Amino acid sequence: MARPFFDDHPQQPPNVVARRAQHRVQAVAVCALEVHKLFALLSDVVARRPGMNVTLVDTRGTLARALSDGAGESGNWENEIHPTAHG
Repeated sequence: MARPFFDDHPQQPPNVVARRAQHRVQAVAVCALEVHKLFALLSDVVARRPGMNVTLVDTRGTLARALSDGAGESGNWENEIHPTAHG
């Protein structure tokens, strides 16, 4: 099984582990911001082109976020890209 990108190793000093935890929090915040920016951009495109026959559905917040330091099933997620059956 592949290790998570921000995997902590037992032999790492505490300051490295703390820095990685801070980076995880920052990465989640940046991703959330980018998702909101993308939705705003797509909303604008759809609003400017009513004849495109496109419906934009806001699914943000539909699934519970997975733990950033978890591997395997977490929140409503089976893995990085697949929601669980109940998610």
